[in-house]
Amino acid sequence: MSEFAPEAFGKYYLVDKVAVGGMAEIFKAKTFSHGGFENLVVIKRILQHLGERDDFVDMFIDEAKVSVSLQHENIVRIYDFGKLGDNYFIAMECVEGKDIRGILRKLAHAGRRLPPEYAAYLIHEAAKGLEYAHRKTDRAGKPMGIIHRDISPSNILASYEGVVKVADFGIAKAEMNARETQDGVLKGKFEYMSPEQIRGFELDQRADLFSLGTVFWEMLTVARLFKTGSDVATLEKIRSGNYPSPCDVEKTVPRAIEPIVMRLLEPDRDKRYQTAGELQADLARFLAPQTVEELRQGFTAWMQRLFAEEIAEESARLEAGSEVARRQREAAEAAGEAWPETQSTSTIRPSQPAAVLPWILVGGLPLVLLLLLMVLMSAGGLIWYSQLPEAPVAVSGAELVIQARPSARIEIDGEEQGFSDFVRIRDLDPGRHVIRATAPGYLPDEREVLLEPGDSLPVTLILQREAPVAVEEPKEEPTPVGNNTPAAFAKVVFQTSPSGATVLVDGRPVGETPVTWTKAKAQKSYALSFQLEGYDIVRTTFVAPQGGQSETVRRELREIPKAPGKLSVALVGGGWANVYVDGAKLGKPAPLSGHPLSAGPHKVRVENEALGLDQTQEITVEPDKTTTVRVNP
Repeated sequence: MSEFAPEAFGKYYLVDKVAVGGMAEIFKAKTFSHGGFENLVVIKRILQHLGERDDFVDMFIDEAKVSVSLQHENIVRIYDFGKLGDNYFIAMECVEGKDIRGILRKLAHAGRRLPPEYAAYLIHEAAKGLEYAHRKTDRAGKPMGIIHRDISPSNILASYEGVVKVADFGIAKAEMNARETQDGVLKGKFEYMSPEQIRGFELDQRADLFSLGTVFWEMLTVARLFKTGSDVATLEKIRSGNYPSPCDVEKTVPRAIEPIVMRLLEPDRDKRYQTAGELQADLARFLAPQTVEELRQGFTAWMQRLFAEEIAEESARLEAGSEVARRQREAAEAAGEAWPETQSTSTIRPSQPAAVLPWILVGGLPLVLLLLLMVLMSAGGLIWYSQLPEAPVAVSGAELVIQARPSARIEIDGEEQGFSDFVRIRDLDPGRHVIRATAPGYLPDEREVLLEPGDSLPVTLILQREAPVAVEEPKEEPTPVGNNTPAAFAKVVFQTSPSGATVLVDGRPVGETPVTWTKAKAQKSYALSFQLEGYDIVRTTFVAPQGGQSETVRRELREIPKAPGKLSVALVGGGWANVYVDGAKLGKPAPLSGHPLSAGPHKVRVENEALGLDQTQEITVEPDKTTTVRVNP
């Protein structure tokens, strides 16, 4: 999208191209009003060659008609619908963040997992939006019968500020739809459909809950539940009703969350959650004693750390496109031309104008009234996402919110915190910390975490019951030759890349890789973990080979990503200059303060042709630190 050239589009100015799908293209857009007021929205524009197809246009109109009536903090809002030339479009709320699909792809690429508490938080907030939509009535109090029918990772958005929103009611079924939805016709993404949907049965809101359960399962496991090589096989897999538990696929998933996920995935919808509100209640109990607000704060810090580079790039593109729009506006004003903010493009109006007045229609109001309306709408839950501040306020302390299941003795960096199932530790120094939980009769669980300044990180430690030892550990010697009794022990060789990892078998250390363990009981199943500073802990299981035999267990360790640092560029004596990092021009010129930059070596070029300035410096950015480049023009 880097080659996109900003352009005028009616009363809007398209400043950044976000994506292109099979039906529409998505842009960030600006509107300008009196007193220097700028508004950021998203334009969803139907692809031009589809504008002649009535079915696509009808679907677009349906999305606008359904969505414009939904005014909730967990649903992406629609402000305007219209047609310019041959292009139908929708103007909607801009959510600066990522959809669940983008989050899972980023995690898979980095070899990381979404903390289960954050997955539960995301589903809890999406369920709030669905509960509102499912219960929505018209002005006469008649249920509108809204069913989303396309809940999937790409239609649940999470902002960089931790707010979760359901998007794209484009194929929603509602009583107000202009066209009648035909039962028996499959619409949506096959791998997220409910069993009743693929059978062509009449649907109700419980179909959305099954789809939400599929998304939940995939967030917990970072794997696909129903996706196969063909649509037919995918549909048959859903129809089978035989679904694995996320806890069996990923051992770090807390068992306490299993019944919630599997009830969402119940093939018989009468045994499924009946409402999204029921689901919310169970998720709130699972997350307790943490509040939704506490989780939102922790998730915000986690998102901003995970997508630090993307945030900087998106901010730079948005500012560059906005600057082009401002210059065109100034040129139009200087030439005495009318800015297109007064042009009317709307071809559809909501059925409840008093409650859902499109924001773009207030541009002609006096500024004081405009600002008052902004405050009132914000109080009602309307959230605007502008670009992140260039130099955020530094917060030194961090906190851990630890849950142990069952109650256990909790230690942080070797210091005991008490025996409990819940511990909150505030004002921790940023950096790496080791959390350990132990309890009589259970194998210990240990976790290494990296805390950023201001983090509030939830951690769940799951202790497994220790198998009782019925007899004394047998001797290690193998069975003598000629004896028909099978050998009692097997040999296991543990290897990791890189080497030097501590190997723990059933919680007990057996050495550092590469290491040969000769005390493995034949055919016995063991819990295994590899731990190496600076790398993610690997937890798995293995079954020892037959007595007298040898087996090798190898694992590739994934390095924990380094926290980003920041770049500042100072011009001695004042002035300005363009800044290039590793050949790429930044969206903002120098002087520059606190620009996010990945840790490691970089080449920074500072250039201003008018001043005869062109200097390049090689720097190394350290995690959590600001590196300053000083240039004397």
